[in-house]
Amino acid sequence: MVAISGKDLLMLCRQPGARLRVLVHVLLILMLCYSLAQLTWRLWPEPQLPALLPTPGQSVAVAGGASDSGLARQIPQWHLFGEVAREVVAPKPVDLPETNLKLTLRGLIASTDPREARAIVADASGKENFYRIGDQLPGNAELDEIHVDRIVIKRGGRYETLKLPKESLNMGVTAPARAADPAAGVGGRTPAVAPRRSYSLREYRDTLLNDPQQVADLVRINPAYDNGKFAGYKLQAGRDASFLARYGLRPGDVVTAVNGVALDSPAKGFGLMKDLANADTLDLVVERDGIKQRFALPMN
Repeated sequence: MVAISGKDLLMLCRQPGARLRVLVHVLLILMLCYSLAQLTWRLWPEPQLPALLPTPGQSVAVAGGASDSGLARQIPQWHLFGEVAREVVAPKPVDLPETNLKLTLRGLIASTDPREARAIVADASGKENFYRIGDQLPGNAELDEIHVDRIVIKRGGRYETLKLPKESLNMGVTAPARAADPAAGVGGRTPAVAPRRSYSLREYRDTLLNDPQQVADLVRINPAYDNGKFAGYKLQAGRDASFLARYGLRPGDVVTAVNGVALDSPAKGFGLMKDLANADTLDLVVERDGIKQRFALPMN
């Protein structure tokens, strides 16, 4: 192999036609270097990197110029760290068995809003307590639903019922029949404007005994506590905002006694239903802003 020095190359470039030959040689050398580089990269082993692929059945297409936000929304669908199994909720059977737990349902506060519903349940020792939907009951059971005559509990993945005692259901009171409206037209026609009827406390009481849900929509009753001790029932406005004001009561009033019976136990309020069935006067002791007041309300 003959080596050409820089001086010889300069002399060749000064000869006629030598410039073209030098240019051709340079191009050939560059092409040879490029070919050797390509051959070297092909012979050199490439590192094997794990590819992130979507799960079967899913195709990810990234169009040219697609935004990073679109790719970010697709990455969670690939389930790179696995997919959490979805819990299948079994439907509740229509006829639920009665529970064999040593529990007694003492009272209910049913409501169209499940957050406002309450149940008074006593354990085997007779200790009573208020429970909401989702609370744990004695016997490792969970309160699932509250109805006007029973509750549904969940225990060990099974649903069971706990009903009110029969003496609490059969009070022997019927709803009064509504008198015909004298303003009604002949032949069943209804006048254009009918006056709104004002019901008496007796009718509200009878409705409460037969269909508690209707009165629950008029006024909401929640348990009240003082330093963790049951103190009575707190009144809140329901669908009829004027219902409480009609009898001098206000939202937030706490009823501590009814007809001489102190409401120091959750079940006492429900035990008063039988006594109020034939009462002519409703005598309330109400605590308002720390001061107790007395209200005597005639039933008629």
